[in-house]
Amino acid sequence: MKHLLLLFVLISALTTATAQHEFDGHENKESFLHWMIQDDKLLEVMQPKHPMPMLVNTFPSYELDTAIDVEWYQISIDWYRSLLTRKDFRGPRKAECHVVMCIRGRDSVANEVVLDAVNLTIDSVFVSVLENTPGRAAAFTHLNGKLRVKVGPLWRGNVVYVRVHYAVQRDDDAMNIWNKEDAAVNEIPGGSAFTFFQPQGARRVFPCHDVPHDKATFTTLVRVPKGYAVVSNGIELEVFPDGDTATRHIWGEGEIMPTYLFTVNAGEFINYKQTYTRKDGSTVPVANYHFPLDQDGAVYNATNALKNVQLWFESLEEKLGRYPFKTYGHVTVSPIPFGGMEHQTMSTINRFWLRGTAELGYIHELGHQWLGDLVTCATWADIWLNEGGASFTEALYAEYVKGQSSYASVLRNKRDRYMRRGQAEPPVYDIPIAQIFNEATTYNKSSWVYHMMRRMLGDSVFFPVLRSYIEKYKYGSAQTYQFKQHFAENVPNPPVSWDVFFDQWLVKQGHPEFAAVINMPESPQGATVPVHIKVAQIQKAANVPVNFHIPLTLRVKWGATWYDTTIVMTTPSIDVTYQFPNDGSTLSFPDPAAPASIIDPDESILCTRFGEVITGVDDESRTSDIRLIGPTPAHDHIMIDVPEGAPLRSSWITADGKAVREFVLESGMQVIDVSSLPAGVFFLQMERDGKTTVFSVPVTH
Repeated sequence: MKHLLLLFVLISALTTATAQHEFDGHENKESFLHWMIQDDKLLEVMQPKHPMPMLVNTFPSYELDTAIDVEWYQISIDWYRSLLTRKDFRGPRKAECHVVMCIRGRDSVANEVVLDAVNLTIDSVFVSVLENTPGRAAAFTHLNGKLRVKVGPLWRGNVVYVRVHYAVQRDDDAMNIWNKEDAAVNEIPGGSAFTFFQPQGARRVFPCHDVPHDKATFTTLVRVPKGYAVVSNGIELEVFPDGDTATRHIWGEGEIMPTYLFTVNAGEFINYKQTYTRKDGSTVPVANYHFPLDQDGAVYNATNALKNVQLWFESLEEKLGRYPFKTYGHVTVSPIPFGGMEHQTMSTINRFWLRGTAELGYIHELGHQWLGDLVTCATWADIWLNEGGASFTEALYAEYVKGQSSYASVLRNKRDRYMRRGQAEPPVYDIPIAQIFNEATTYNKSSWVYHMMRRMLGDSVFFPVLRSYIEKYKYGSAQTYQFKQHFAENVPNPPVSWDVFFDQWLVKQGHPEFAAVINMPESPQGATVPVHIKVAQIQKAANVPVNFHIPLTLRVKWGATWYDTTIVMTTPSIDVTYQFPNDGSTLSFPDPAAPASIIDPDESILCTRFGEVITGVDDESRTSDIRLIGPTPAHDHIMIDVPEGAPLRSSWITADGKAVREFVLESGMQVIDVSSLPAGVFFLQMERDGKTTVFSVPVTH
C-alpha cells in the first residue's frame, strides 16, 4: 500500500536539539509482500518458507529467512569528528549512529526479533508499538554477530518499531573514512567517506535484516563538516546547518531495496548534473558527484567519461524496458580495489573510471538497475542473475552503438577470460559466498548464459520474455528456479529443455569441447560428392557434463554457396552428410586458416573448438576407420576418433622402434596427452582384432 513516509526523528548523541522532518514517498510493496501479508497461500508462493514440490521445475531452491519483514529504515550517521581526524587518532568509535526500523512480524507470534550486527558497539535499544514515540528500553543480547531484541508478543501482520543507538567500530571496506590528510597521502584531492555492503557488509554499519530478499525503504540523516556534500540513494530532501561548522543532510529512497544496495557517501564533491531525455519528452535526472578537480582534468575528466549517458539509457531501455526509478547518478570515490557498485539509483564508481577508458563499466552498473536492483537475487546462490545480466548489457550497449561485430567482440573477451581456467572453474549456481565475485563464472560465463538463451530463442522471443520476467518480479526478488520457471511458462518447447539447459550450464561446471572429422571421398564427374562431418564432444573433467545438449550449427561452403545446418545435439557425437554436385567446385570453410570455425560459426555456444586436420602414415592407416585429429592449439594433446568395438591396445613407438608407453583406447573421440613426451616424431600404434593401425605424430612444445 502507498503511504507517506514516516516522520524521521533527528536524534544525535552529540546534540540536545530534536527536530522532526516530514517526507513524501511510498513503500511500493504492491507487487511484493505488503498487500499480501494476510494471504497465507499467496505469500507462500511468493516467498515459500517451505518450498512446495514442483512438478515441472527441478532446479534447486533455497528456503528464505522470512521470520520478519523490515518495511523501512531511518538511519542517522555522524561522520563529523572522523572526517576531521586522522585515521590513527579516531579511537574505537568511528561513527556515532542510531537506526529506527519498522518491523512486521511474519511468524504467528514472536517474542524477539533477530538482527544482523557485526563489529558494532550497541549502547541501547528501545521498542515501541506506536510510531514516533520514544518507546521503552528493551532487553537485548549481542553475540556472534546477532542482535536479539525482546519485543514482547509480535503477532503475524503487526508491526513494532525498534530504535538502536550504537557506534561503528571499524573503518574498513564496509565503511571507509578519509580525512584530508589521509587522502593527500594517497594523492586523493579531498576528504571523503563511503560505504560498500555487498554481500554482507551492511550489518557492519547498522543493525539490519541483512538478506537480499527483504526489501525496505531507506531514509538517511548524515552529519558532516561544513562544505562536504552527502550522497545516498534516491534524492536529497533537506540540508540544514548544525552550528557554524557542520551540516546535516537528509536523503530518502521511496522505492524498496535490500540492505546491500543502500549506500551513503560524503566528500568535498561537486554535483555535475545531466539529463536523459526520451523521445516522448520525459526525463531522468542524472546527478554525478566527484571532486571538482576531476570535472575537466587532464587525467580524470568527468565531462569526457560521462558524455554518452544519453546512449547508455537508450540502449538498455530498448532491450529491457523503461528505466525503473525516478533518478540516477554516480558518486566517484577513491581508493577502492574494484571498479564500481550498483547501489540503487546511485552507483558508486572508482575514480579511475573518470580516465575515460571504462565505459562498459558504467553500462554494467546501469544495467544492474534492472537486473539486480529492480529485480534482486533472492539468495546469494542466485548472484549470477545480477552479475551475468549486467555483464550481458555491456554487449547489448556495444551492439547498439557499433553493431553485431562489437557485440560479439565484448562476449568473445568475456569467453576468453573465462577460458583461462575453463573446466576447472566452479559451477555458476550456488557458488560459495567467499567466491561470489569470481569473475570467470559469476560475470563472464553467466553473461554467456544470457547470450546462449538469446541465440537459442531468437530476439523476438527472448527479449519480450526477459522484459515480462522483470515486470513480474519488479521491486521484489527471484531465485533462479523462478527465472527458469518464467521462461518455461512462456516458452514451453525450447530447442533444449529448460531443465537440461539450466542444469548443464549452472549446476554443473565447464563447457563443451568440440572436435570434428571431415571425410570427402573422391567422386566421378557428374555424380554427387558426399561430404561426411562427424562432430564429437571430448570434454572430460569432474562435474562437467560429458554430453551437453546444444543447438549446434555447422557451416561449409561448396563453390560460391554457403550451407548452414543446425542440429540439436543430444548425443556425444553427431554425423552430418552433405551431397554436393561434382561440378568442379571445392569445399571451403568460413575461415580457411581455422577450419574449426565450421562448428558454431556465429559463436552462439560457450565452447572450445579444435581443428579437423586428418593425417595418415601408410595405406593401412588410411583405409582404417580410425581418424587422427590434431594437435590441439596448445600442442600438448592429440585427438583420435575410435570407431565402436573392442578397446584398442595402444603404444607410443620411438623412431628407432622402442615402445615407451602402453595404454588402452576406448571407442569414441579420445584425447591423448603428449605433453610428457619429448619433442620429436613418434608412432602411435593401435591393435584391434589382429589388425594394426599406425600414425606418425610430430610432438612439439
